[in-house]
Amino acid sequence: MAATDTGSSAGEPPRQPANQASTSTISMDEYTVMAEFIQAQDPPVAIPATFCFVLDRVIAVREFYFNTLLPKQSSANQQPENRHAALLHVLKIVRCILAPGYPDGFATRTKAPDCLEELQDLFANIEIDITSRSSTRSLGSLIPPSPPYNEQVKFEAEIPECIEEDFLAVQLLIGDLQRLRSTVVQTWEGYRRGIFDIVTASLITDAAVGLVRSLEEGCKEHIDKHNGIERMLYFIYHCHCLDHDTRPEHKDRPGDDFNFLMYDVADAIFIIPHCFVKKFLEVQQPGTMTEFRRGVFPEYEPTSDRSTKSGRDKFYEDIIIVLKILPEFVALTTEFEPSPAEDEMTRCVRDMLETRKVTLTMAFATQLYLDIHSELRDQVGAAFFTLSTVASFVRKNIKETLEFHKDLRISTWTAEHEQAMKDLSNNIFTYVLSDPHRVACKNLERRNIPPPYHLLRQHPWACGLWKYYIQIQVHSLSIKLVNAWGSIMSCAHLYSAVLEEELHERKWLDMRLLFALRDAKDFSIFFFGETRRLRSHYAKDFNMALGASAAIFASGCSPRLPANMTRSTRGPRGLEEMAPVMQTFKARYCSNNPRCQLRAQDVRRILEQCALREKTDKERSFPAFFGPSKPAVSSFSMPRRKVCVTSVLAILRNGVQSEILELAFDYLTFHRVCWHLLRSVRDKCYGQLVSRFGPTSVEEESQLPRITGYILAGYTEDTETTVLEDVATVLLGTVESNAGDIVRKVLGEKLGTPVLFQGEPGVEDSLDQTRKDSHF
Repeated sequence: MAATDTGSSAGEPPRQPANQASTSTISMDEYTVMAEFIQAQDPPVAIPATFCFVLDRVIAVREFYFNTLLPKQSSANQQPENRHAALLHVLKIVRCILAPGYPDGFATRTKAPDCLEELQDLFANIEIDITSRSSTRSLGSLIPPSPPYNEQVKFEAEIPECIEEDFLAVQLLIGDLQRLRSTVVQTWEGYRRGIFDIVTASLITDAAVGLVRSLEEGCKEHIDKHNGIERMLYFIYHCHCLDHDTRPEHKDRPGDDFNFLMYDVADAIFIIPHCFVKKFLEVQQPGTMTEFRRGVFPEYEPTSDRSTKSGRDKFYEDIIIVLKILPEFVALTTEFEPSPAEDEMTRCVRDMLETRKVTLTMAFATQLYLDIHSELRDQVGAAFFTLSTVASFVRKNIKETLEFHKDLRISTWTAEHEQAMKDLSNNIFTYVLSDPHRVACKNLERRNIPPPYHLLRQHPWACGLWKYYIQIQVHSLSIKLVNAWGSIMSCAHLYSAVLEEELHERKWLDMRLLFALRDAKDFSIFFFGETRRLRSHYAKDFNMALGASAAIFASGCSPRLPANMTRSTRGPRGLEEMAPVMQTFKARYCSNNPRCQLRAQDVRRILEQCALREKTDKERSFPAFFGPSKPAVSSFSMPRRKVCVTSVLAILRNGVQSEILELAFDYLTFHRVCWHLLRSVRDKCYGQLVSRFGPTSVEEESQLPRITGYILAGYTEDTETTVLEDVATVLLGTVESNAGDIVRKVLGEKLGTPVLFQGEPGVEDSLDQTRKDSHF
C-alpha cells in the first residue's frame, strides 16, 4: 500500500504550525481593570448596545440561578470560596463602571428575574434608540494593531470550575429543551388542526432531538463530572421539592410511585420520561425480549380528555404509553440495522441498548413521543393512513409510468433511470409496506405478535419522515423523467400559445397550478421574452427551450428547427428540482449511510435556504404557498446575526411548510396526461403536419413532443392555417374531461395536499380559518 507524505515521520505526532496562536486566560480580577481602562479614555468610548444586552443577560441569568437553586444546596456541597458568586459580583461592578458609556436610552435592569419565564422574556420586546456621539470612539478603536502572525495570542475569559457552573449549564440546557419542546408541541397541534403537514411536524420533531443531542454533547464536560445526567436531574428535582415545601419521597397514598404534587415540575425538567426509560432499561437486559404485561396499570383511554386529569392520572397514562411502545422499538432495533429515514426516537433506543445509558436526549425524545400522543389522542393513527396511501399510490404511479413507456426508448431516459425508479418502489415496500417491525417480532419469536403496522400506527413522527423519504425521492426522479421526455414543456408551449391567441377561455387547472409553482409570470423557465408574446415568438421560444442558439433566429430566419441546429451553450431548458429547504435533509434521510449529527454548518445552511425562501416569497405577486423556490445562488448569504437555537425550529417549520405543495406535485401523472394530449394533437393535426412538414414530423412516437415545434412553426409561417385552432379543440376536450385537473385531485385524495383556486367554493372559508390560525 502506498503511503501518503504528511510531512512527519511515522509514529510521530503531526507538527504544529509555526504560526499557531498561543492562548492567554483573562482572570476575573482583570475584568474590573479592563473596565476602568475603557472608562478612563478621553474622548469617552461608546459601549456597543450588543455588549450591554449580553452583560445584562449574563448577570440576570446568574442572579436568577444564585437566588433560586444555590440556596437549596446542602452544606456538603458548599465550597469555602463560591466562585460563582464572586463572578456575579465582579460582573455587576463592571456594569457599574461602564454604565456612563452606555447608549442613550438603554435602561439597565437592576432587579433579578422572579421566575424562569421572566428570565426567558427579558429582552423580547426592548427597542433602544442608539444615538451616535461625535465626540466618542468605538470600543474597537482601543484594540491595538495585530502583532506579526507568528506572535498572535488568543485570549479566553476565565470560567470558574465549580459545581455551581455545572448546574448552571444544565439548568440553561433544560431551559432550551423546554422551549424546543414548546415549539414541537405547537407544531403537532397545528398538524391536528390541519395547518401543518405530517412531514412538517415530523421533520421539526426530529430536528429538535438532533439539536438537543448537539446541545447535550456541548454540555458533556459538566455532565460527566457528576457521572451522567441522572444525578443532576434528581438534584435539581430535589431543590424544586424543597422550594415547594415537600420532599421527593412524599406519597399521597400508600404505594404511590411518585410525589404527584410535583408532577408539573418533574414534567418540565424531563425527569419523568428519564425515570420511565431507566426503569425499563433495568428490566430489558441484553439478550432478553421484554413485553408489556396487561393488568399492571390501568388501560390507556385515548378518547379521554387529558386536560381534566390530575397529576396522578397523567403520570399513569404516560407510563402506559411508554412501557407499551418501548418493547416494540427494542424488537425493531434488535432485528434490523438502521434504515435511511430512521427517526431520532428509534435511534435513541438503539444507542441506549448499546451504551446501557439513558441520556437527556433519550428522555427528551421520549417526552416528545408522549406529547404527540397527548396532542393527537385517538387521532394518532391518522398519520399512518396518510403514509400508507402515499406509499401505495407512489408505487402504483411508478409502475404505470414504466408500463406507459415500456415500448419506447430515447437516449435521455436510460435503463439506469428506470432502475432507479424500480429501486425506489422496492424500498418503499421494504421499509414501509412490508411492516418490518412485525417481521422483526416474528423473527424474534415473540410470545405476542402485534397487529399489522402496530408501531407505525402508534408512531406518527416516523410516518412523517417516511412520507418525506418517499416524496423527496419521487420528486427528484420525476423531474428527471419529464425533462428527458419533454411532454410537459411541449404542452406548456401549446397551451400558452392558445391562451395568447384567445382561442378558448377555459383554464387548464393542472397547468395553471404548475405555472404558479414554477413562477411562469416572468417566463424564466418555460418561455423567453415578455409576458405578452407575439405570434412570431412561439416557435422560436420553443426551439430555444430545446437548446437552440438564439443566434440562428436572428435577422428574420425561419422559425423552423434547423436540421443541423446550433446549440446554445446553456443547453436545453428543463424543470429544476424544487423545495430547497427540504432538499437540505435529503442526505440525512435518503442515504444508506446517513450522517445524523446536526452540526452548526448544517443549521446555517438550512437557515440560509429559509431566508432565501422568505426573500423569494416577498417578491412574488401570488400567495406564498403557490410560490416558486429557486436554488440558492452563491452570491446570497444570510445576514450575519446570531439566531437563538430555540428560534431555529420556528424558522425551519415555516420554510418546510411553504414547500409542501412543491414537493407533492405529481409530475408522473401529469406527464402521462400531457403525453396523451400530444397523441391527440398529432391525430387531430396529422393531415396539416404531413402536408407541410412531411411524414417524418409525426411518425416516431418517441419524438412526439417535437410536434409542438412543427405546429408553432406552421402557425407562425402561415396566417391562414387552422392548426392552432385544432390544438385548441383538443385542449378544450382535455380541460373539460377529468384529465384537466387530475393532478389536483391526486394532491387532495392521495397525497393529503388539497388545493383550491381563487373563486372556487370553500376558498373564503379556508382563508378565514387561516387568519384564525395565524398565531402559528
